[in-house]
Amino acid sequence: MFTASESPVEGTGTAKESQGDKPKAIEAEQLVFTLCVATGQIIKVETVDSAGKRREVPTDKAVELAGKDDMKGIETALDDAFEAGIISMLDPESDAEESDASDETAEDLQLRRELLMLIIGSEVRRRLLRRLAGRLILAKKIESRG
Repeated sequence: MFTASESPVEGTGTAKESQGDKPKAIEAEQLVFTLCVATGQIIKVETVDSAGKRREVPTDKAVELAGKDDMKGIETALDDAFEAGIISMLDPESDAEESDASDETAEDLQLRRELLMLIIGSEVRRRLLRRLAGRLILAKKIESRG
């Protein structure tokens, strides 16, 4: 936790505070993004506590930071991409756009996800989701600063 006078963000103090009032404590969360310099890929996202200790952001916190609705969109897009890749390999002449996804029920979506995980593997899917979540979190944090 930082006080307004210790805030890592410049200009957070108010005029009233600069007039001698006791600064109010503000909470600041520090996120650290570790990038691969060669590829620009986000390797991991960590939080830093007040003692300076780093902890990798757990999945539930990553979903919270990225936004639950945005993560659902990413999961759907990832599944669509996997499905399109599989279809193009099995039947290169087929048009993957022929099926209308709006007719799918929740049960259909769950079955589709389970079948994709059998083919692709849950670890590959989880790793890709973490990468995409890291990019989304970084983009949201940069956007909120500008």
